[in-house]
Amino acid sequence: MVTSGDLTSFGNDDLRSEQIAEIWGRGVMAFEYHLPINKVTSTIPEFKEALSKALVTYGNEHHMHVHVEKTDRPVFMVTDMWQLDDRLHFDVAYLVNLTTVEYVDDLKRL
Repeated sequence: MVTSGDLTSFGNDDLRSEQIAEIWGRGVMAFEYHLPINKVTSTIPEFKEALSKALVTYGNEHHMHVHVEKTDRPVFMVTDMWQLDDRLHFDVAYLVNLTTVEYVDDLKRL
């Protein structure tokens, strides 16, 4: 996303991540990331769309697919994005198992 101009260059200390399964339960493959808001070169909705597209492209290029019956969705999904103080936070779900697919479906109902 730096190459495409959606982000400015950032160091390893700028991007933080943590698994959010402790909140939602075991087996949920969802992660929260956050980085300084000044590294984002567009509005939050535009960045969310660009990130979603980049994750779809990455999943397709690496032949990563959801292996759950009757689901046609990307293997990575941005499920939430918000700004808190000077950092942009976003959650990404890795739809590798039924538990995570159900988690994403539950979020849509909220």
